[in-house]
Amino acid sequence: MKLPTNLFLNNVSPRKVYLFSSDKLNTSVPHYFVCMVRTPEEMLILTCCTSQFKKRERFIKFRNLPASTLVYIPPDEENGLTKDTYVDCNSYFDYSIDEIKMLYEEEKLEFKGGTFRSKLCIDNSRIERQSARRTKYKKHTPEIGRGKMKSESKFKK
Repeated sequence: MKLPTNLFLNNVSPRKVYLFSSDKLNTSVPHYFVCMVRTPEEMLILTCCTSQFKKRERFIKFRNLPASTLVYIPPDEENGLTKDTYVDCNSYFDYSIDEIKMLYEEEKLEFKGGTFRSKLCIDNSRIERQSARRTKYKKHTPEIGRGKMKSESKFKK
C-alpha cells in the first residue's frame, strides 16, 4: 500500500533505506541508498550502498581515509537489504525533498526499511559542511556533480 505523499515525505529521515535509480550514478540500475541527514533546509544527504567491498576498500586505502568509514550492514528484515552491503561514509549525494517527492510520486522510489542496529558513521555537522561546500562549488561549475560519484571528484580532499 502506497502512503500519501505528505506522510511519506514527513517520515524521510536518517537511517532509512530507499531503493531507486539515480541519475547521479553511472548506471540506471536501482541502488539502495541510506539517508544520513535531513537538513533544516529540506535537503537530504544519502549514501549509496554497495556489495562491492573490495572496490570501495581500495578507494578508501588509496585516499588514505579511515577504514572505519566503510560500514558493513548485514541484510535483514528490518532494513530490506538482500545482500551483504557496505556504505562508504565518504561518498554521499545531495537530494532535495522535491527530488525525492517526484521519484516517490512517479513510483520510482521505494522505502525498504531502516538500519537502526547498524553503526553508521553519521556526523551531521561534517556532512552538512561538506554538502554546503559542494553546493557552493556546483553553482560555479554546473557540469560537475553528474555522472561520476562525487567522492571521486574534486569535492573530497
